[in-house]
Amino acid sequence: MCVYALLSCSAPLPKNGQFTESFTQQPSCQTTQIGYAYHHQPDGHWHERIKDSVATANQILTSSAFAQACQRMTMNKTNGKSALQVCREMACAGVRSLNLGFFNDPNSRYVARKAGDDIVQFNTAKPNSQAAVAGNIAHELTHVLGYKHFTNRAEFGQRSVPYRVGGLVRQLDTRRQTAALPQQLSY
Repeated sequence: MCVYALLSCSAPLPKNGQFTESFTQQPSCQTTQIGYAYHHQPDGHWHERIKDSVATANQILTSSAFAQACQRMTMNKTNGKSALQVCREMACAGVRSLNLGFFNDPNSRYVARKAGDDIVQFNTAKPNSQAAVAGNIAHELTHVLGYKHFTNRAEFGQRSVPYRVGGLVRQLDTRRQTAALPQQLSY
């Protein structure tokens, strides 16, 4: 149930355990394939980072792990859709493109910002931040699909679709990276 009149809300799925294990197996799904174009060319570090992050976001958004975890989330600012519909849209968005640019401001709290109508700029002054990582790419995809958040402050908009989807992709990416690390031997 939605408490605030300004928010469109999505409740989690019924507690009877019914959920879709994978959206991409459904016949009408056009599997999400995020592409990108540069407003201006980045240096090699940012080019590689974006290439890897987009590939990772594509892989995670279309995974059964994403489908199962996403459906269990409560979100707001869903444009009147259920959690199931939002999650399916993330996995079955078809070919979508992000227009990317860059800015350099070490004093800005932003790791990414919107410039004009359709350009996402990443803050190159924050190379160790969440800028242009898979979760950030997924967050920006939600905007391309029409989702907004009430504020740019994550702590106030944590349950909005962009922050929830981006956070879930970041969490699944962290799990993937941890699983890929060689296990330390104990003696």
